[in-house]
Amino acid sequence: MTTLLFHLWTRHSLRPGVFWSLSKGERLLLRAFAEKELEMNASSASSSSGRVPRGERR
Repeated sequence: MTTLLFHLWTRHSLRPGVFWSLSKGERLLLRAFAEKELEMNASSASSSSGRVPRGERR
C-alpha cells in the first residue's frame, strides 16, 4: 500500500490524506488503475533494459 500511495503522490499529486478521504469505491478504482499503471511501467522498463538511448554511451 505504501508503494501505491507514494506513486499516487509523486506521479499524480494525490496526497495520502486525500486518498483516504475518498469513498471506498473510489479508492478501489484508483488502486486498480495505479496497480495497472505500475505493472505497465515495470514491463516497459524490463523490455527496454538492454537498449541505450540516443546520445548516451555505456
